[in-house]
Amino acid sequence: MDFQDGRSHWEAYTPSGRVIAWDTEITKYVPNSVIAWESVAGSPVETRNVLRFTALGADRTRIDVETAYRPSETPMQEAVHALISKSRQARMRADMDHTKSYLESNAAR
Repeated sequence: MDFQDGRSHWEAYTPSGRVIAWDTEITKYVPNSVIAWESVAGSPVETRNVLRFTALGADRTRIDVETAYRPSETPMQEAVHALISKSRQARMRADMDHTKSYLESNAAR
């Protein structure tokens, strides 16, 4: 959820299926170039993210993504689920493919 003031609310599923939620704030914004954000102090998840946009032509843009994500605590149940669930790399690839599809479908609007 975007609060329209540089803050947003995020939710994600943990490996065991529990929802974890946190708020972020924009730390850098350069139109058509860079957007960065991080979690607010005291969040149950510490995140730092940067998207860099590079025009490759009239209808193509390269997006470089940097992300860091660390929960403030990991209960034993979550750790066990993380160990036995499909790899984080495979989940990340699936999430990135989903994001790519979402961005491409909204670019036509």
